[in-house]
Amino acid sequence: MRLWAIVPVKDFDAAKSRLGPTLDSEKRADFAKRLFDHVTAQLAQHPEVERVLIVSNSEAVRSHAVGRGCLTLEDPAAGSTLAEVVDSALGYAAAHGASHGLVLMGDLPRLSQRSLSLLTGALAEHPQVIAPDQHGVATNALGLRLPAPAGTAFGSGKSLELHRQRFPAALLIEDAELAFDVDDPQDFAALPPPLSEPVASEA
Repeated sequence: MRLWAIVPVKDFDAAKSRLGPTLDSEKRADFAKRLFDHVTAQLAQHPEVERVLIVSNSEAVRSHAVGRGCLTLEDPAAGSTLAEVVDSALGYAAAHGASHGLVLMGDLPRLSQRSLSLLTGALAEHPQVIAPDQHGVATNALGLRLPAPAGTAFGSGKSLELHRQRFPAALLIEDAELAFDVDDPQDFAALPPPLSEPVASEA
């Protein structure tokens, strides 16, 4: 299995706007970068992940990603939907030798080698794997044998439902580490240290 991990990322300065009541804009950008660094570090350490591909319309994000040893890809066009961005990245990975793609959101603070191994192990035996978010409506991870048999539904408010419809053979992986993402102040309050503490304590 030649597995490429794909992480779509918006500009750090524009990320996590719903954390406004908790963090100012500078701290939100710093927090988004910390989350990104955590996710990419876990991916880089995993033995089954051959390449980490970051797709973003932000030059700053792409530059930061290159410094962390990631490949980068610019969004296919201005105004592209998240699904179009992800589909383009999956096509790029397939064209460059990947047999499988694993799409992960960049705000998974509990992602670990254990939870990544759940995904990669399942993907070795199933054509697709899906990990839902903590609310059971969105998709935090989607693994696919390439080329993908259908387009993804990232960005939709019901992406989990749509992914299960489009990939009926997919194995659903419900795991607390994969399900927990950070969208609002309540999620931020539930963060384990050290991801929350440095941001919250900065002057």
